[in-house]
Amino acid sequence: MTTKNKIGWLALAVIAVVLIGYWQQLKVKQPAAEQPQSAEQAAQPSAEQTADRGTAIKKSAAQLSPYAHCVEAGTHPGTAQQRLTEQLLPLLQAGKTPAELLQYDVTAAVWYKQYAESIAEAMHIIGADTLDIRQPSILDTLAERIQQELSANPVAFARSLTTEEDFQVFVPVGLGTLNGSTLISPSLLFLQLSSNIPPTEFKQLIAGKTFSPLEIAVAMHLRLPETHLVQLVAQGRDLGQFPVGYHHYQSRTPVWNLADIAAMLWQPAVLKALKQHDVVPTQLEGVVTGLDFALFTEPPRHFDTKNNPDVQLHLQQAQRGTVAYLITEGYWAHGYQTADGSWFFGNNFLNAGRFQAEDILALLSAQTKAPEVLFRRAEVKPQAVPAGTALAEWVAQQKLDIAQAKQARQQCLADKQQFFTAEALLSREAIEEQMFSWRDGKPLTELALSPLHQRDPAWVAWHWQMGGARQLDADPTLRDQLTDLLHAPAELMAFLQKTELDSGTTAWLLMEVMAKPELVPAFTQRFAPKAPAYLYPGYGFKPEQDLQALLDAGFDLGIQDLYGRNLFSWAFQTSPETVVLLLNAGLSPFVQQLGPDALDLALEASYLQRELHPALPNILAQLTDPEPSHLARLKRLELYRPDLYQLVLQLKPDLKLPPDTKPNELLSPPLL
Repeated sequence: MTTKNKIGWLALAVIAVVLIGYWQQLKVKQPAAEQPQSAEQAAQPSAEQTADRGTAIKKSAAQLSPYAHCVEAGTHPGTAQQRLTEQLLPLLQAGKTPAELLQYDVTAAVWYKQYAESIAEAMHIIGADTLDIRQPSILDTLAERIQQELSANPVAFARSLTTEEDFQVFVPVGLGTLNGSTLISPSLLFLQLSSNIPPTEFKQLIAGKTFSPLEIAVAMHLRLPETHLVQLVAQGRDLGQFPVGYHHYQSRTPVWNLADIAAMLWQPAVLKALKQHDVVPTQLEGVVTGLDFALFTEPPRHFDTKNNPDVQLHLQQAQRGTVAYLITEGYWAHGYQTADGSWFFGNNFLNAGRFQAEDILALLSAQTKAPEVLFRRAEVKPQAVPAGTALAEWVAQQKLDIAQAKQARQQCLADKQQFFTAEALLSREAIEEQMFSWRDGKPLTELALSPLHQRDPAWVAWHWQMGGARQLDADPTLRDQLTDLLHAPAELMAFLQKTELDSGTTAWLLMEVMAKPELVPAFTQRFAPKAPAYLYPGYGFKPEQDLQALLDAGFDLGIQDLYGRNLFSWAFQTSPETVVLLLNAGLSPFVQQLGPDALDLALEASYLQRELHPALPNILAQLTDPEPSHLARLKRLELYRPDLYQLVLQLKPDLKLPPDTKPNELLSPPLL
């Protein structure tokens, strides 16, 4: 099997697992008239939504914590960038080019790279008119076919896709991208499956069809054979247009045309084919050039280059070939040599700081021009935004918002310091300083935590948060094997009964199990069980529904992680109702041996919320012998929240403080 075929089958192995489940997600309908959003836009709530949530939902203990970082509150970055894109749209529609807009001085309002990304996002919106983008429901029938035919005979399935009436109907991916595309279609699925179709047959299958820059970009991203790529270019349409729908997240620098993508993905054959259609890489002085794209882009992440020498060699050769071609075409890159002889690459639009100078210089062959000629120090000559335009008004408003946000942050810092002083609490800086002093450079595994717990359990929680409780990654091989079994409980049980999992993999599997109660029996019967490295349920876990389902399936709510923490640590960060649910299910509030227990956390939450935590009555009813940390937190209530202290005494009248009790000097960190 050739290297290219190995790469093609590697891509197929990835998408075969992803696409079946992914296509089901497409059934979440989206109005056809909506323009597709970028991943950043879709993921971020607007400032108005954030404000509404703030008034509707009481702040959590973590949000109220005096140790929470003061952020420059203001317009959400995603919202600000969306509004910037809205200002740029009419300018581009009126004929302004990205090169012209990039000359404007907007540095007081937005970072260079964010500005370029907003221009690119506006171009995506404009270019969406060139594609047939519809609601995901159009592909529901194809989802059924994927389940039936993809795994059985992928190549035959790929051939059949070319006859579909909806071959080039696109639907939004939603969050993120799939092989660089924010859209998906039968044509893109065909390309993802076609690496092993012979060139002659490939040409016959696509006869009479034309392909957009997006489809050609995805084909390059998948590293289809050069014969396939060149044929797609020969049958391309609008080749010089902006590659709408394509995002390459290995480099945040926006691409401006299809040749930029070819340079970025190291496809010299495609560069030569595109040149015949007068499409060449961008050359914007002070912004980016085609050689920048070729030099300062990382290998695609969907290839396991570290563990596959053949793939690694193929990509290295492709990059060298691309760099050599662009140099012969007269391209240069942004960079310069400093006075001490070292090299600096990139500029404000182009982030090349993650690349080693020797690696970049090694890409230049001995026959090329000297580095002093190939690299130039070039910056954009800024021009003022035309007065009276909507863009100028946005820049002025954004400058004002930034100034107000900075002022609000300074006020937040001052308020926190006043709080620490008035209520005799150690500041975050003081806590961290004492923690580092206590550790004194010793290996974390050699530190005895019992004395720290006796001093105050919150110190142990700070130790955990400051690197003392490593989460540990899942073993990638085991994780992949388990992923294939998550939809087959019986097979998963058989696998777990004979396979020992490490703590990191156990924690990852536990998150999956908590979302799928039917897997609980398999989890409880695993061979040589180890404690998970952490106990945080996966995204979307709904305690009020899912905890009961887990209990019904036989899940042990008393499970502890590698460091002895139980589910109360997570519950207090989630909601008061979650804490009550755990208590009602029989989880003891005092079972945790190290770090703050449920009573410590409930008293701290009461102190911060300035009202009794709903779980306190239940917890106090089970209290027989209060610990020093409990009494210290009660003393804090007596001194600084006397009304709450009296309410606690009403709940448990025999809970009296010894005369010499001192209040605790620190609280648990915002995130345990």
